[in-house]
Amino acid sequence: MMHAPGPHWTGYHQSYIGHHPVHLAYPGYRPSYYNHSWYHGPWRGYGWGWGWGFGPGVSFGYGGGGWGLSAGTGWGGYGPYGPYGYAGYPLGWGYGGWGLGGVVYSSGYYPYYNPYYAPVSTQIVVYDYSRPIPVVTTAPAGASPTDSGLPPPVNPTFDAARQAFREGDYATALSGVDLAIEANPADAVFHEFRALVLFARHDYRKAAVTLHSLLSIGPGWDWTTMSSLYADPFVYSEQLQALEKYTQTHPQAAYAHFVLGYHYMIGGHKAESVVQLQQVAELLPNDRLARELVLMVKGPPRQAVANDNSVQPMPDPTPAEPVPAAPPIDKTLLPGEWQAARPDGSKFSLSLTEDGKFRWKFTIPNQPGDQFGGTYSVDGSILILERPERGTLAGTMTFADEGHFNFKLVGSPPDDKGLDFGK
Repeated sequence: MMHAPGPHWTGYHQSYIGHHPVHLAYPGYRPSYYNHSWYHGPWRGYGWGWGWGFGPGVSFGYGGGGWGLSAGTGWGGYGPYGPYGYAGYPLGWGYGGWGLGGVVYSSGYYPYYNPYYAPVSTQIVVYDYSRPIPVVTTAPAGASPTDSGLPPPVNPTFDAARQAFREGDYATALSGVDLAIEANPADAVFHEFRALVLFARHDYRKAAVTLHSLLSIGPGWDWTTMSSLYADPFVYSEQLQALEKYTQTHPQAAYAHFVLGYHYMIGGHKAESVVQLQQVAELLPNDRLARELVLMVKGPPRQAVANDNSVQPMPDPTPAEPVPAAPPIDKTLLPGEWQAARPDGSKFSLSLTEDGKFRWKFTIPNQPGDQFGGTYSVDGSILILERPERGTLAGTMTFADEGHFNFKLVGSPPDDKGLDFGK
């Protein structure tokens, strides 16, 4: 079975695609949870065991000793099989580590949509949740190249908010974490705590707004992390029961199902989480994140129920047909001005020069466009676009003829058709 080149992951800031080193962030980059000593890990029961994923990045699948982070080549989960261990399920989780996958949104490759967000002009906005949580991959101004740029481990404002939460003073906890977010909007831990406070206050719509933006760029907490925030676990149980009752009395409230699916994931209740997330996907068919979470949580089938209602193990999966490797890129065809468009009106232009420079531009209907440049390189069939600020966009380039090629993001799900560029 042949696969796209995968990475040798060397840390939070660098990976390899084939034999080519790719800088994902500045050398001092660390995920935002790095300076929170009470943070234990993501998703109860999924652990941090290494397995194999598809393409460069980190995904969640059955790998190592149970559910764990996956990286490398092949199919995540069951050895060479799958199907849901792709680096990039959800899309924003790929590229070397949690939190670096925001490149899929910042490049316009996938426009981000938060179905629960609705701007309110009279309301003080702590963060614009119509966008994913920001991922800062550039070194702060004046910082040394190896400085992480993260806030100091001691954060009095946030510490006070956590203490207020333990005491049940959720109003004070919310105002405190809002101040922390205003000071450092790129700290995903702050946002997830904010969602927990809103959940405790039974404000499920706002909790969903925050969680959707958060989960688009990284996984949620595990139960050890979340439970440490409560002085009494029975308080959480009562809050969860209140949400369960709310979803029963408001079956069309997709935001409540989304929050409940998240909390079931935290507690390790996979089957129950899938039910809630599938309900979200049915109520909001355009919520890409909900669909991808369903696939990620559901995982590949492990067993089947026989006619006599006894549980029988599934036979070993049949290996898929060999996938031919894409042909190496002919570098002489690259220089020039290339254009692509999508049915939704999104437009892209890619300028490639003979001396290895590129410029990527995009426009998306009803959203601000952007552009960035840097250097490009080729590794087999992979075109690697690397920005000076250490953000990397890498995709398989397949030429139909000298004037047309398809660019498909490495690590994207199987139904991604990529971008069709032409001169």
